[in-house]
Amino acid sequence: MAAAETQKPAMDMAMPARQARGKQALESNMPILSDDEVMLAASLVGIGQAHLFDCWPAPGVQDNNKHRMLKQVAQMDEHYPGGLRSYVLNARELLLKSKNNISSMHNMAPETPSGHRLTPGSREMLEAERHGYAVMHSCAFVLVAGGLGERLGYGGIKVALPAEITTGKCFLQHYINNILALQSACDMSPGQLLPLIIMTSHDTHTKTFDLLARNDHFGADPSQIFLVQQQEVAAFVDQDAHLALCPDDPFQVLAKPHGHGDVHRVLYLHGIAQRLVEQGYQWLYFFQDTNALAFQPLPACLGLSSQLKLDVSTMAVPRKPGDACGALVKLRRPDGTHLVNNVEYNEVQALLSGQPDPVDETTGFSLFPGNTNQILVKLSTYLACLGETKGIVPEFVNPKYADATRTAMLTPARLECMMQDFPKLLSDPTAKVSFIQLDRWISYSPVKNSAKQGAVLAEQGLPPMTPSTGEFDLYASNRKLLRLAGVEVADAPPATFNGVAITPGPRIVLAPSFALGTGDVLHKVKGGRISARSTLIISGPDVRITNLQLDGTLIIRAVPGATVEIKDLVVTNRGWAMEPLKGGGLRAPEELRVRGYQLVKYEQRVIEFTAPGEFVCNK
Repeated sequence: MAAAETQKPAMDMAMPARQARGKQALESNMPILSDDEVMLAASLVGIGQAHLFDCWPAPGVQDNNKHRMLKQVAQMDEHYPGGLRSYVLNARELLLKSKNNISSMHNMAPETPSGHRLTPGSREMLEAERHGYAVMHSCAFVLVAGGLGERLGYGGIKVALPAEITTGKCFLQHYINNILALQSACDMSPGQLLPLIIMTSHDTHTKTFDLLARNDHFGADPSQIFLVQQQEVAAFVDQDAHLALCPDDPFQVLAKPHGHGDVHRVLYLHGIAQRLVEQGYQWLYFFQDTNALAFQPLPACLGLSSQLKLDVSTMAVPRKPGDACGALVKLRRPDGTHLVNNVEYNEVQALLSGQPDPVDETTGFSLFPGNTNQILVKLSTYLACLGETKGIVPEFVNPKYADATRTAMLTPARLECMMQDFPKLLSDPTAKVSFIQLDRWISYSPVKNSAKQGAVLAEQGLPPMTPSTGEFDLYASNRKLLRLAGVEVADAPPATFNGVAITPGPRIVLAPSFALGTGDVLHKVKGGRISARSTLIISGPDVRITNLQLDGTLIIRAVPGATVEIKDLVVTNRGWAMEPLKGGGLRAPEELRVRGYQLVKYEQRVIEFTAPGEFVCNK
């Protein structure tokens, strides 16, 4: 064989033949391997992975690639608890259960959970917000950001996608702006900062680092942001968990993300949870990468969790049967103890033994509320649990089978784990695990789907969860908050872009520096009227607005220290408009193509206060 030639893995060949040839190829290459490589290769053969060496040519040919492959395998062996042997054995057990449709919760009985509810504008929520601000200085933030935007039709990392195009702020900037606003609003010790831990993946780590560096960390102190990368796991091709090789590289095992459940192990391995406790932090807030509403209910939910002394509290929302979000279910174990935990939407029917998802006849919503993956955890409880479990959460497998025999796979699968399964690790039966239910409009509109997928969901009466609905749900949430403050806000007629219907206006952007929770809006805004075609952008911690009459676009900016009163102001201009992309959007940037519209700026009024002082604006 010539040096440049490489045999390609023949995935359609019988595995026993590949195993036999792999053993022969490995045996002939033993002289070029180090002692550690020999032991590693032998362990692979021992767990039925000799086929990985099937394509190895004779010694002296592509030896560097052989060493490269074993180096990769050694890293996988090191990073997985118990090594690759444990990984393969776990995979075989879970694949057997999957083939026989045995749920991981088959021995648990589902019951209706009881939790807590907060209603925007209610006395209870406002009191909870006030308590939340009082303890916010003890909260640290954990963002799981391992995903690319390919499913959305966006080629970049998801946190780089603009949350809304009125200001153009991406999700990561939006989140950091919220954390910085909370940092300014709560009682911090001198020099104290609110930490943000971002768990990245192999696909997103460098791009996330670069996004922060290019934008000066969006105003945050670099010392308060910690990037930690999760490791990938090996993919497998069949029920016996034979590991897969990359289609274009026979010297590389196909690796895939292990799931956001790795965040708990990452925080354990890096000692982050321990350091946070030592520094006096008491709470962790876990959230995901594309929900612009993730921070609006946080002060109230943190306050209520603190008041009730909850160990784990998940923000929940009303959920319809068939909705593609997990369900929070009270699970009764065989020993009589209970666990409130997420059940993935594709497992709900199996848990219910094929019975319909129970619904409240008055609302049409399921009795099992929806999980938002926005989770508050008491740090002392969390650290103790990590000490017992090392942050290793239960795994699952979700193979895509080729047919009803559930034997052959269409594509390689891997083991996965989920962040929201943390309550399963709690060994203390007295741990207080609950949920706080809020309306979707104030808490949850994630961006998960392309416009095409979203249109199908919308036809089924389910949330589309597209870039456009995530954006316009943010505007709609701010409109409702202004209505609570007595503002008359008209809704624009529905419009459809890329097959997804939205309400295009008015577009209200309340920067975190202006308002963090419901109480801020009620305190800072009184009355007024905003037309359906308007755009309103407000930033600044000490802005007060009374009886604003807006028909067009108004931008209000004020630096800290500028106390501004906008009173009886009337603004009318051509404003801004959302318009369809021209020419089908072929020349438009990706962040617009995934939405199907662009923002055309005709005319606006900008009122800006760049220095501290007291100001009144009424004309």
